[in-house]
Amino acid sequence: MSRMVIAIFLFFMAYQLFTQLMATTRSIGQALYSVVYVTVPNSTVAQQIARYLFFFFAFLKVKFLFLQK
Repeated sequence: MSRMVIAIFLFFMAYQLFTQLMATTRSIGQALYSVVYVTVPNSTVAQQIARYLFFFFAFLKVKFLFLQK
């Protein structure tokens, strides 16, 4: 019984850590997107860089999701 409680507790802690990591990754991606979009003078270049950043962080999120399985 105690092993089951420990396993459930560890699963819950891992899930919370993973959720916080994904929220942090999303926040960093949005912040970089905003900074690049505002600071790069050429809007086309800024859009392209922002797209690359968005897809990079989306890739990281998917990669972490598959590592959990």
